[in-house]
Amino acid sequence: MPFHWRLLKAGWFTTVLVILQVGVAAGALVVILTHLLPHVTWPRGATVLEVTYQRVEERAGMAMRQAEPVFRPEDALLVRGEIPAITEAAALVVQPLVALMVDDRPYLVRSAGATDPGYFRLWALEAVAGTLFGAAEMAQGAPVAVISEAAARQLFGSAEDALDRELMLLSVEEGLLLQGLLAGFPSGTTPPPRAVFRVVGVYRFPSADPETVDLRRPEIIVPMGWLTAQHGKPAGPFSDPFADVLYVSAPMEQELAVQQALEVLLSPLLTERRRLQGGEEARSRSSWQLEVVRGGQAQLLREQHRARAAVVSGLVFAAVLAAGVALVTGNLVRMSGRRRAIGLARVLGASQRRIVQSAVVESMAIALVGGMVGLAASWPLEQLAAPLSDFGAGGTTPFGARLAAYGFCLVVTLIGGLLAGWYPAWEVSRGGLAEQLREEV
Repeated sequence: MPFHWRLLKAGWFTTVLVILQVGVAAGALVVILTHLLPHVTWPRGATVLEVTYQRVEERAGMAMRQAEPVFRPEDALLVRGEIPAITEAAALVVQPLVALMVDDRPYLVRSAGATDPGYFRLWALEAVAGTLFGAAEMAQGAPVAVISEAAARQLFGSAEDALDRELMLLSVEEGLLLQGLLAGFPSGTTPPPRAVFRVVGVYRFPSADPETVDLRRPEIIVPMGWLTAQHGKPAGPFSDPFADVLYVSAPMEQELAVQQALEVLLSPLLTERRRLQGGEEARSRSSWQLEVVRGGQAQLLREQHRARAAVVSGLVFAAVLAAGVALVTGNLVRMSGRRRAIGLARVLGASQRRIVQSAVVESMAIALVGGMVGLAASWPLEQLAAPLSDFGAGGTTPFGARLAAYGFCLVVTLIGGLLAGWYPAWEVSRGGLAEQLREEV
């Protein structure tokens, strides 16, 4: 009983229904793979880890957590030297809501920080204008600064106009006074001296992806070498070179091993450092914990990524299942209508293998046609799905990803056609003509 296209024409209505069902399922599968999947795949390569030393204190039955400034600039060199998987590291001293003066006019920026050039390499900062300070400025303790592109527009109008201009960073107390949060300085006291810096560069982060957004990201960055040269004396918004956070970069596949190595290396060091600093009696109810998480907002987005991946996996499974059910149902209907012909073919010498082979080829042909219909229907389906979700707002799908989705869809439909054609044909062709007639009666 060889395969002929006329067999499909004989039960054309059932065949058309199956092709349409497979086409809709295949089109939905293409939409999922091209429209949703690229937005839930986690990037490979290097990952930035954020290391903080958290003080946990019980207050009113709640655990209050606060990152303590315990990291020193040399800790970045320590972790780079002791943990081979770490490719870059940098300590960051950050002060939020910093007041400053530019041409005798007061401004307020989100934060200012002190770090070393490793921070630029770690976050892949780009110089929009000028240059980012390097090892020479660090060694000299030069009073230079680099500012973000947004801060350059706010303070000077443009990135080019910011170069070689002076910034005067005010102390925390003066900043509170300018904001109206402090009535005045106690009599006989003076605020810490202001810190004057020359702008040598304007930077931007390479991507606006939420994964790279760091809530501690400073708008103004000065060399850590300048801060250490103050020898612990307050200057501007900074009081000491102890950093709140230590950033490290490592290959993503070694992330867990790096986290464990950091805990083993830094936990005893920071415990001893805290003991030497004293103040343990006043904080007897506090506990301390080294916390290593993904930098920026990637830790939060990781959970969202897992949830989205689970949803997309379920949608892919549902689309494949719908196509498979349509093929199996259609094949059962068509093969049941050919019981007498199949029984007669068995009497005339056709083997069960040949009958099954013919049915499988027929099923794969239907699946292939349905898959091609699905490819054609994927574009209008994608337009219908776009208003229902914000996944596709990030841009168009690359041609290579779309081509891979088309190929995957056709392969899945062909495999589904093979499996869905084998069982109904095997079930119907088991007996001879007498058995087929008996079942019909």
